Amino acid sequence: MADHKLTEQKKKFCAEYVKNGCKDGKAAAVAAKYAEGSAKESASRLLAQKCVKDEIARLMAPVVQEREGAAEAVTAELMRLGHSNILNYITICETTGQLLVDLKDIPHELGSAIKDLTIQQVTIEGADGKPEVKQTISIKLHEKTGPLNSLARSLGMFEKHEKVPPPPPDPPGTQIGNVNIENLTVGVDDQLGEIFGEAIKRVDTKRPRRIN
Repeated sequence: MADHKLTEQKKKFCAEYVKNGCKDGKAAAVAAKYAEGSAKESASRLLAQKCVKDEIARLMAPVVQEREGAAEAVTAELMRLGHSNILNYITICETTGQLLVDLKDIPHELGSAIKDLTIQQVTIEGADGKPEVKQTISIKLHEKTGPLNSLARSLGMFEKHEKVPPPPPDPPGTQIGNVNIENLTVGVDDQLGEIFGEAIKRVDTKRPRRIN
């Protein structure tokens, strides 16, 4: 029954384990005052307990949420850069037909797509012979290829849709060197996968939305 109770020492282990990025159970056990000589075994035993996994998931939930928020922000920024359109920043003068840079009604977030904005003032002779100051504005957006490539890679768009099927498995009892495949087993520690799975369940995840 003791394994089902979350003691203060177990809480300390969980906190230390999360602090080191869930990478070193032995160090977390030592920091939580478990015997150093058997710290690795203690960590393995603790990480198999549901109360410990639940506590780690609880502590990890804000971290997972923060990382997902950062990833969503990066994706949104890549979308703004990759889908930027010069027509969002210019208007056509109804009287002269000239193209004019118009930033008055541009949403604030679209400003990140602007790489360079140059304002020049030129003095020319007006129709009445008096000097007249003309202002010109030139605008240059960030290139789109890099952001679009990064966005496509993050979405897995460059992965091959057709995968070569794996070779058929060897029949039972096949020999490789002096190892009998029938008797070969591989141990996989899926404790971390379970822990992170529980942490992700605690976070209200949203798929990144496309920004027009």
